Amino acid sequence: QPVLAVGFFPEREKLRVRTPAMSGSQPAVGVLALQGAFAEHVAMLKKLGVNAFEIRNPLELTKADGLVIPGGESSTISLVAEEWKLIEPLKKWVSESRPVFGTCAGMIFLSKDAKNQKKNGQKLLGELDIVVDRNHFGRQKFSFEGEVTCSID
Repeated sequence: QPVLAVGFFPEREKLRVRTPAMSGSQPAVGVLALQGAFAEHVAMLKKLGVNAFEIRNPLELTKADGLVIPGGESSTISLVAEEWKLIEPLKKWVSESRPVFGTCAGMIFLSKDAKNQKKNGQKLLGELDIVVDRNHFGRQKFSFEGEVTCSID
């Protein structure tokens, strides 16, 4: 069976992995749906046959076996999570060594500290023992797409 979710927390020296075979049924993977690419994450997980659903409140969080925190704008995710009373339930959920995967803004939101935060900072879950550097390569508004020609020898 493929691994569907992995969470590693060095300070707890635990690696927790769940697969359908271990749990007896397919795990439910919640995608934090506050801002960002949550719909795309849910769609891809469903395309892969995963029991995926959107999470917008503490009750929905209790139904998840695994959690994905998608990319987007980390300060907006933080503000909405605070407004919707999700900060403490998310901290508790992640601190229990449950499987969690954060992409881009999700990783920032999970981190213990972030450089280059917005003025007055932002709430972080503080459960991933890393310091991230927001916008290290510049702000998103300066991002672009372009064609690249290359050869592989």
